[in-house]
Amino acid sequence: PYRYEPSGDFEVLPSARADVRALVAGDVREVLVSEGETVEKGQALARVSDAESRAKVAASEASLAQLKADLALLEKGAKTEEIEVAKGRVATLERRARFSRATESRLIKAYKEGGISVDEYERARGTAEVDEQLLEEARRSLALIESPARGEMLDATRAEMARAEALLVFHKEQLEQTTLRAPISGRVLSDSLQFAVGSFLERGAVLAQIEQTGNRLAEVKMPESAIGEVREGAAARARAWAYPGTSFDGEVIAIAPAADTATYGQVVRVQLTISDPEGRLKSGMTGSAKIEGGRYPAVYVFTRAMWRFFMVEVWSWLP
Repeated sequence: PYRYEPSGDFEVLPSARADVRALVAGDVREVLVSEGETVEKGQALARVSDAESRAKVAASEASLAQLKADLALLEKGAKTEEIEVAKGRVATLERRARFSRATESRLIKAYKEGGISVDEYERARGTAEVDEQLLEEARRSLALIESPARGEMLDATRAEMARAEALLVFHKEQLEQTTLRAPISGRVLSDSLQFAVGSFLERGAVLAQIEQTGNRLAEVKMPESAIGEVREGAAARARAWAYPGTSFDGEVIAIAPAADTATYGQVVRVQLTISDPEGRLKSGMTGSAKIEGGRYPAVYVFTRAMWRFFMVEVWSWLP
C-alpha cells in the first residue's frame, strides 16, 4: 500500500488581524513600539496629545467637588462669612476667565501663523474652558447659598452631582484613549510607524495593524480531481518558496462548498492551519502543500490519472 497525497498551490493568510485606530483626534507625541515587534493585548503602542483631555478631567473634578460643597451648604445653611467668601471667589474667577480667554485669542493668531505649537494652543484653550466652567460653578454656588434651602434645590443639586460624576467618567475615558493600545496579541505591521511622531491623527485613523503569530492559516487551491481524497482533520505538509528545505506541518480545517475557476481548470479552496512557532511565514507567501489521503496499491497511485481518464472520459464515450 502507498499513501496518496494530493497537492496544490497554497498562500499564507493572516490567522487574525486587527487595526490600531485613534479613538480621539490629536498629534502623535510618542511611539512605543517598532514594526515587526511582538506585543501583548492591551499593551501601549503610542500616545497622542492629551493636554485638552487632562484639562477637561481637571474641570470635571473641580465641578464635582464644588457641587459636593454646595450640597453640604444647602443641607446645613450658609453663614454670612461663607457668602462673602463665595462672592469673592466669583469675582476672582471672573477676572481669571477674562484673562484666559484673552490669552487664547492672542495665541490662536500666533498658532495660525506658525509661531507656537498646537500643543501650546490646546493647553491655552483647555485652560480657558476650565476657567469658564469654574466660574459658572462658582456663580451657581453663590446663588444656592444666598437662597434658603428647599427640597427642590437639594434635588437639583444632587442631580447636578450625578451629571458631573458621569461627565468625569467620560472625560477620564477620553484621557485613557489618548494612549493607543494593541487590540490583540501579535506582531506589529505598519510602513509608517517609525515616522508617525508629530503627525496628526483624525478620530478613527489607522496607525498600525496587529497580526497574530503562532499557527498560521493557509489556503490551498486543490484540483477538483483530487478533492475527493481531502477530509477535514487530515494531516498536511507545506513548503514555501522562501524556505524550500523546510516542511511545515499542518491540518485541514475547512473545505470550500463550491469549486472556483483557475488557469488550468477547476479548483476547490482548502484551508489549513500551519505550525510556525518561529514566525518565519509571512502573509502572502506562496508554495505547495500536500494533504494526506487514503492508502492504495502503489500501481494505482502512480497511474491514478490514467485510471480517472478511463473511468470518466472513456466511460462517457460508451453508448
